[in-house]
Amino acid sequence: MKLKLGLKHYNVVKITNFKDKIFLKNPENNILFYPNTNFISTYFQKNTYNIFITDLDYQILRIYRNTPPNKFIHEKQPKQNIHIFLIENHIKDKLLIGSILKLEN
Repeated sequence: MKLKLGLKHYNVVKITNFKDKIFLKNPENNILFYPNTNFISTYFQKNTYNIFITDLDYQILRIYRNTPPNKFIHEKQPKQNIHIFLIENHIKDKLLIGSILKLEN
């Protein structure tokens, strides 16, 4: 899966369990995608991230910018209704609340 931000395409890695998160190779070159979850932790991450919380249509509901490692974020919406994306801080984006992320297969 690819995510288009501006003119560039970035690789998206779907994380569905703890094992995927621990054994991920090159997390700094990928965008992490947590489907159907309302809780995220940045443990085992080395860099700061921008966290985007989207609905099922990938429209951004909330943004947490410059989130350092070892933080927890918990949304108060049902986990079936939202997805979470972790995008590294060095990836420059112009995404705002209400923007729609463009995922391509």
